[in-house]
Amino acid sequence: MSKTRKEKLVEDLRRIIEEAENLLINTPDGVTAEEYQQNNVLKM
Repeated sequence: MSKTRKEKLVEDLRRIIEEAENLLINTPDGVTAEEYQQNNVLKM
């Protein structure tokens, strides 16, 4: 059975929130999230 658009949206939002939380948790003090993301996350 296929998922509804709402279910897909909820899954996507949960994934986005989880990624954002991980960025916040892993970002060292004194470094902006943007700098951290450019230096670390975008290398993946």
